[in-house]
Amino acid sequence: AQIWIPVPNDPWKNPYSTPAQRNAYINEVLRRVGAVPGVESVAMSASTRTPFSGSGVTQRFTFVGESTAPADVRRAQFQLPSPDYFATLKAPVLSGRAFTRADVAGSEPVVIVNQQLARTQSPGQDPVGRSIVIGRQSLRIVGVVADLHDDGLDAPVSSRVYFPLFQRSNNALTVFYRSSTDPASLSTTIER
Repeated sequence: AQIWIPVPNDPWKNPYSTPAQRNAYINEVLRRVGAVPGVESVAMSASTRTPFSGSGVTQRFTFVGESTAPADVRRAQFQLPSPDYFATLKAPVLSGRAFTRADVAGSEPVVIVNQQLARTQSPGQDPVGRSIVIGRQSLRIVGVVADLHDDGLDAPVSSRVYFPLFQRSNNALTVFYRSSTDPASLSTTIER
């Protein structure tokens, strides 16, 4: 299910103007969807982009201590999942840790990278513990997750950097859930 948190024309009337308010809304949606009979796990990602919908947003980054010359800048696709995203999609964390509910705005800026990025952009060195720079922000890599074929089963896996949703919440959200029953039978209940 996809959700767009509407923003009123009058910014003073926006009940989701702060990260804390958006995060409370996200937590409530996760709680409610998780309570639906048959739902085994639930997660969210800040985007209307779903797996197999084509490539996402690509941004430049560098590892701390490396050259920032244009020829040395690296690129990866970026995504913002909630803590249970990888477990819901059955993507194991191969090194380090998954996101937790403690990874919120105001806490240490962290990211998780996929196996493709670790293999191609940090060869021979576990990236966990290293930091990357995006714009002017330094973010510590806390985990490496197995590759997800987000761009399609026949497309090559892209390098990805995952930011914790609760550190960078957004108004465009997609809900992911794993169920013990036919997911289509739950769609109407979940969309309400």
